[in-house]
Amino acid sequence: MLHHSPWLNFEKTSWPKLQADLSSEVAIIGGGISGIATLYYLVTTTQKNVVLIEKNTVASGATGHNAGLAIASIEKPASELVNMIGKQATLALFKELDEAFEDLHDIHQEIDLQDNLISFTSVARGFDSLSQFSSCVKEMEIGNKREWHYLVCENLKDNLPEDLKVVVEFVPHETILTTLKTIDRNYIAAAIPRFAFRAKRMNSAKFCYKVLAYLKTKFASRFSVYEETNICSIELYKNHSVLKHSEGIITADDVILCTNAYKDFTIWDHSTKTAYTKLQDSITPRIGYLAAFPDNSVTSYALGLSTDREPFNSAPYWYFSHAPHANHDLNHSCVIGGPEFDLHDSLSQEWMDDKKEKSLDLIKLFLKTTFKQTPDTLSFFWYGWMGYTSDGLRWVGPDSDHPHLWYNLACNGIGMVPAIAAAKRIAALMASSSN
Repeated sequence: MLHHSPWLNFEKTSWPKLQADLSSEVAIIGGGISGIATLYYLVTTTQKNVVLIEKNTVASGATGHNAGLAIASIEKPASELVNMIGKQATLALFKELDEAFEDLHDIHQEIDLQDNLISFTSVARGFDSLSQFSSCVKEMEIGNKREWHYLVCENLKDNLPEDLKVVVEFVPHETILTTLKTIDRNYIAAAIPRFAFRAKRMNSAKFCYKVLAYLKTKFASRFSVYEETNICSIELYKNHSVLKHSEGIITADDVILCTNAYKDFTIWDHSTKTAYTKLQDSITPRIGYLAAFPDNSVTSYALGLSTDREPFNSAPYWYFSHAPHANHDLNHSCVIGGPEFDLHDSLSQEWMDDKKEKSLDLIKLFLKTTFKQTPDTLSFFWYGWMGYTSDGLRWVGPDSDHPHLWYNLACNGIGMVPAIAAAKRIAALMASSSN
């Protein structure tokens, strides 16, 4: 059952393995949503010739093993963003994410995959401590101009500071539990968006295959895709790069890294005659575990649940979505995630087995504790690899030392919509540099 993802349950097309030398203006490394979105924008908005290289098969990595949530947000707290880049730049960043969310809809329409985006009839965040709730409210008020409705148990009115009381509605405890669809009476506060929340459920793997099919019908002469082609090294020269694979080399003017498997290859700087380890030294791989199970209810909702209680607080937060839909297998109408682990040392089977068992037990316990009806068995249980930066911001654009080496990577936990925004920005930057 481990690594059995529901998002890959559809018929897929295949692409050839590269078995020769190749030259291209742009080489994209990684065939997940970051690489496919970057390919889409480069092909549709510039005149570049592009090759995309995937180590395994398209969308077989994190893109086929995620939570299926497309959210116009990032995990970096807004207050920290303001301190880092200023309020105006923070607002501009959230505006870019909002635009990318709309762009995602436009692309789905363009490639005739509208049913792949599923709306939620309700969205809510839940809290079992006032400290977490208070911090969240302050973040939302700073954030991205979205308005939220805040609910707190009426018997806790005297426990809130005065500045929060003016934005909170105090309600019976049962209202909190109903809002959060939970039986867990530890939850004492909730946040609900007043307007349509920019979050949907999406099969990003199916999206990738459909984008490639669309591009093949419209721009076949402008791009190529190769699967089962492992890049073992990238050699950086002043005006170009050479990518080595088992059957030959790829020469490219620009290289865009869109992969979580950045530790699988070396980067060599020919100007300094040294290994360029900035990427490997700066980003921490993290593995996240998820599960899915059937539910025939016609409702659709998404929940984010924050808890200070052991053992559930071992996860950064818990997220749950319920969205039955004809375009998706009804056997995975409910998806839950939470447990995450950093990988600091070499990966071993013993380490993987330990994290698998811990995560499976924790997910089952959380489901049993949180929801009224939970399954005895889980139809799907899988993991996905993510890249986490030290400052919580995605790497987007050219490298500061090597302007022909580009990045669209490091999801920091919320990757779909930022991948679209980053791809669009990279294409615009490349188009302007060509003029």
